[in-house]
Amino acid sequence: MEKGRPTKYDPAFIDLAYAYAEGDWESVHNHNHPSVIGFARTLRVARSTIYKWAQEHPDFSDTLEHIGSEQEFTVLDKALVGEYVAPLAKLVLANHDYSDKTQTDHVSSDGSIKISWEG
Repeated sequence: MEKGRPTKYDPAFIDLAYAYAEGDWESVHNHNHPSVIGFARTLRVARSTIYKWAQEHPDFSDTLEHIGSEQEFTVLDKALVGEYVAPLAKLVLANHDYSDKTQTDHVSSDGSIKISWEG
C-alpha cells in the first residue's frame, strides 16, 4: 500500500480536459493556446501530477493527447496567419516533431560515395 496524501484525481477531469482543449483555454482561462501546464493550473495541481494521473488512468491519458493535438493545431494555424511570433511558435511546434532542417543527399554516379548535409 502506498503512503502519502490521497489523490485528488476525479474521473470528471476527463470532461474538463476535453472542454479545456476545445476552447475553454481561450474563452474561460484566457490562455494563448491549450497546454498541459495550462490545464494543470486550471485544476490547481502540478504538471507532474497531471502526468502521473495519465499513467494511472488510460482514459485521462487520451485527454492529454487531445490537449496536445489542439495545441499543435492552434499554434500552427495562428502562426500561419501571423498571430503568433514565429520563434515562439517554432519552439512550441518543435515539441510536435516540426523542424526546419533540410537534408540533401549527394550520391556519386556509381553509388560509392554518399554525403549528407543538414542545415
